[in-house]
Amino acid sequence: MINILLIIFFLLAVFYAYFIFGIKKGLTRLAEQQEHLNGDKPSLSVIIPLRNESHNVTKLCKSLTEQDYSGKWEIVFVDDNSTDDTLIKLNELLPENDDDMEVYRYMG
Repeated sequence: MINILLIIFFLLAVFYAYFIFGIKKGLTRLAEQQEHLNGDKPSLSVIIPLRNESHNVTKLCKSLTEQDYSGKWEIVFVDDNSTDDTLIKLNELLPENDDDMEVYRYMG
């Protein structure tokens, strides 16, 4: 009878230790995820295709400059051979010497 009680006690002790170890491991993993979320945000690239969008470019640029993303981000405008003044307006609206904004023209 005592042997059975010792075996049951031993099994309960092993289960308890395994349970505590699992909780500690889970809490450590949760703390690491919280630390990652509170740290640097991932970098972000926004690619905007344009074709004859001169009537929308002003509103678009205003909206983009009002964003409050605290991580590193870049905006890439790709003009698909516009026939209106999309590129002219876009170049007027973008700040000079801004390495986070690029304009490409696709000639195809």
